[in-house]
Amino acid sequence: MTAHELHEPVDAQQHVLAGRPLRPGVLLAETSRFGDDVWRLEHGLLQHHLKALVLDFPSVPERYRLHAKQLCYAMLAGPLPPGERRQNVSTVCSVFSEVRRFLHWLDGRPPEGTRPARPSLAEVTEQDITDFHRHLLTLPGLGARQHARHAVRLLWRYRTGLSDPLRVNPHQVDSWSDSKRARENTTDRIPEPVLGPLITWALRFVDEFAPDILDAEQRWRDYRSRFRNGKRGHNAGISHQLQSYLDDHGRTGRPLPGRPRGTPESAVHRRRDRHQPHRTDAPAP
Repeated sequence: MTAHELHEPVDAQQHVLAGRPLRPGVLLAETSRFGDDVWRLEHGLLQHHLKALVLDFPSVPERYRLHAKQLCYAMLAGPLPPGERRQNVSTVCSVFSEVRRFLHWLDGRPPEGTRPARPSLAEVTEQDITDFHRHLLTLPGLGARQHARHAVRLLWRYRTGLSDPLRVNPHQVDSWSDSKRARENTTDRIPEPVLGPLITWALRFVDEFAPDILDAEQRWRDYRSRFRNGKRGHNAGISHQLQSYLDDHGRTGRPLPGRPRGTPESAVHRRRDRHQPHRTDAPAP
């Protein structure tokens, strides 16, 4: 049995708030009917501080206006699909705004393959759903995107109440959700020429270089600690340590930390010159 066969036309005189509690003093005969262009729903709200709640169907593209009415009526008073609960009138108003957004977007769709421009709901494809999702990504907040997607899903869930039912379940379109659990094994395999050297050097760092790296890191921490203390008035001790460091490199012939071609690091070179007496017989550079 198809959705078209399940759909039953709604009488234009049917009250859209039938079967709902109404505000005191309001008669059902005074409330909106299916054939009205504007539905006033505040009569179905028991909170008196809410003065107006309106569904303005002329604001929906004419091509889709009947389907928007059918969806809202199905949520308010029509036969419910299996597993669905009756929606409150405030929710219906919120859904109407988001469905209107989708239908305006759909009304501007160009033709795609054999599908015409401005497709009917039954002609909507998975690509249309994907493109609408991309359109929603331009909205400023996650909550706004979630409300818009929820409204489009309701077109699928209430499709039995539509004369032009949506035939694509948006929830089954891969790109529909902002945060869908990632599927396993979707990353391309790392090529062996890349993975082999990567593992080799990772093991070398662990097995060969790690002791030197950890020792250097501890020396740096010790030096850093003494340097910070030196700012409190112990600079002379640090200068002596630096001079001893330079003298030790001179005795053993070890190079100073520097740059390519043997040029000493300028910061170290300046520190050494600052703590040595000035030589007038030094050769010109």
